[in-house]
Amino acid sequence: MPLARTHGRPGLPSPPPVLASAQDPSYSMVNPMPIPLRSPHAGLAALVREPARAAPWATALLVIALGVSLAQLTWRIPAPLAGIPVAVPAAVDVPPVAPGGGEEASLETVAGLHLFGRAPREATARAVPVEAPETRLRLELKGVVALETSDGGVALIAGEGEDERHYRVGNDLPGGATLEQILPDRVILSRDGRFEMLRLPRERLEARAVTPIPGAGDTGLASALAQRREAWLREPRRFLEVVRVRPVMSGGRLKGFAVSPRREAALFRRAGLEPGDVVTAVNGRDLTSVGDPRAVMEALASANAITLQVERDGRSRTLTLPLGP
Repeated sequence: MPLARTHGRPGLPSPPPVLASAQDPSYSMVNPMPIPLRSPHAGLAALVREPARAAPWATALLVIALGVSLAQLTWRIPAPLAGIPVAVPAAVDVPPVAPGGGEEASLETVAGLHLFGRAPREATARAVPVEAPETRLRLELKGVVALETSDGGVALIAGEGEDERHYRVGNDLPGGATLEQILPDRVILSRDGRFEMLRLPRERLEARAVTPIPGAGDTGLASALAQRREAWLREPRRFLEVVRVRPVMSGGRLKGFAVSPRREAALFRRAGLEPGDVVTAVNGRDLTSVGDPRAVMEALASANAITLQVERDGRSRTLTLPLGP
């Protein structure tokens, strides 16, 4: 509210107050400095201009995208078994014994009770082919990560008009199909008792590299990751002891974040990364246009796999890191 000024001499009634405004030359109120408002969608590009503020966000994003995923690639130590389940015999009806059946009839009756349960039927293994007719379902294979285990891997598949999701062998897909096998450049589906094939689009094969990730078996690496995982989650900055993160600018704009190992280069390469790789997107989110980095971290915290878009030697490639079952 503008200030009021009064005129008059002592002992004389004062005239009505006159309101002063900002246009009045005699207005002596000092206007406060305008408070700059920051758009919530300013993005990471603005943070790069202030290195002190950009470092925490860059660290947090890369910690979630790389550190957590590495710590959970597929080497998860199973929890100790709470106990061995005991087979419960199925309830059966006891048939009446005809009089005069003798000992032979009694033995047949006892045998028919299945006192120790029934023997499980042998599962009939069905061979899954590596080639099959192209599926007619409106599905798009966005990316794959093929593991060296027989039933391992993750496939990034999108239904018509839907966002892509991560699927594992045995998961149901849109359209009533089931994912049966994941190969480096295609996946095998089953639908209505028939096998079908869904391939990566040719342009994706040419522009991106699919990086196979070894299956569980490297106990030394699993132990090292297990020791570091909790420390990285508690103190994200400790991730910088292993990975160097540097923002990359192009034409005055943020292009992505270059990553390279500080120590333990073998651990870095195990994820499929190479020194100087520029991470431009995480799970489909462009790092140069993320409005709120916290939203990215929340999404990654609940994801069952992480897909990194990486530029290497002028080419774009996709690295998909599973986060466990």
